[in-house]
Amino acid sequence: MTVVVVLDPSIALGVADENGLELLQDWVTDHRVRLGHQAWTRLANGYGEQSLGTPKALAQIAHRVIGDLLTREPLLHDVALSTATLHPEYLGSADHRQILVDDLSGMSTDAASVLGTDAALWEGDASVVRCDPPPPARLSSHLGPNLPTPEDLRAEAAAWFLERRILIVGGQVDPAVVASLDAMLGIDEARVQWIPSEKNKRARNLKKVIGGLPATAIVVCIVGKVGHDVSGEVKDNCSRRGLVLVDSRFASQIADDLRALVD
Repeated sequence: MTVVVVLDPSIALGVADENGLELLQDWVTDHRVRLGHQAWTRLANGYGEQSLGTPKALAQIAHRVIGDLLTREPLLHDVALSTATLHPEYLGSADHRQILVDDLSGMSTDAASVLGTDAALWEGDASVVRCDPPPPARLSSHLGPNLPTPEDLRAEAAAWFLERRILIVGGQVDPAVVASLDAMLGIDEARVQWIPSEKNKRARNLKKVIGGLPATAIVVCIVGKVGHDVSGEVKDNCSRRGLVLVDSRFASQIADDLRALVD
């Protein structure tokens, strides 16, 4: 699936100094980057009229960079003067905010689109941007160029975990956690085994279970849920077999801790 990175108008139109031009130049190296209809029109008009405010010393570079961006077809959705509110709050100029709201409100709800923006342009965490009223109800953001999408990250993890079995020891089986391993890492439920174990009701037969795992298996011990005797037994048996052992404090951390193996 082709991903489109919709560039923030504050970046596309912010070429009034060297820092703004350098930021735009970095973003244009990402060949997925395109502009919304309103942002493209404003940039094209300023480019044609030479009214973007770029210093003369930078004009040649700006001409090349902006020209490259303008050769990319804008998104064809067109909304004007949308009254939607952005969440989190947008810190760019009121003019750029209106362009952004119009372009986001006019986009189709395409899961393959992300917003290319900068953290300094938002009040708070801008990893996800929302319009109220939608659309978009939710749009993931890239806070730098050439970043992988969540789909890219999942595909990378799925390839790494391909045919690896996962044994989880500790706490109680949590279907939501198992589902998150599939959603985030591409590890299907059939390859996950979970042995419940609490401090007052320890798991049995750990030596036999761990001993029966293939050499490529990964063992996760939820150390916040088991006693030292169980975590020690898991560690000893994994060491004896040469298996990868991941200590997770809580079940909610398992997906992130396994992701760290890929990174």
